[in-house]
Amino acid sequence: HGRYPKSGAVLMRMSDGTSAPPASRQQGATLVLSLLMLALLGLGAAAALRSSLSSERTADNFQRELLAHQYAEAGLRYCEAQMLLPSASRELSLQGVDTAAPVTTPAWDQAATWTGNQVVSLPTGAVASASNSTYSAVMPPQCHVERFVLPQGGNALRVTARGFSPGYMADTNGRTASGSVVWLQSTLVIQ
Repeated sequence: HGRYPKSGAVLMRMSDGTSAPPASRQQGATLVLSLLMLALLGLGAAAALRSSLSSERTADNFQRELLAHQYAEAGLRYCEAQMLLPSASRELSLQGVDTAAPVTTPAWDQAATWTGNQVVSLPTGAVASASNSTYSAVMPPQCHVERFVLPQGGNALRVTARGFSPGYMADTNGRTASGSVVWLQSTLVIQ
């Protein structure tokens, strides 16, 4: 009676003369090891998902920024093309800009310039968009033109354009609250 365990568990003798733990202890260790492996796999999957979502967000932001840049480029080209037309054929706010008195303080960086009648918002259809695009501009591109004196003498036109990303919103002061805005400038020398 003293040589066998009481609960029916059988001890196995190893070749070196020691006893192996009962099978129930081995199964408990296997369960703990399996749960540990499962937890590690879960953590790995969660990390991969988080990384994937972060990459997707980055790509989306890059695409929106790129669209804002393209809209600003369209605004810049539109105003440049307007300035090549005879004054009477231009957008109303651009008529006579090339003969107006040169500005001494740039107006393009003043918030009031972009809310008044000195700004041109591109007309609908001036910017092509894909019909199957998931993005659409909230605000049309805008441009502003002002005459200034070049440092070496002579007059030029400063063309400033703004393009807005999908999802762009401004606060009550005109500052960007969400999305992005891209500013571009060119200089046209008056001959």
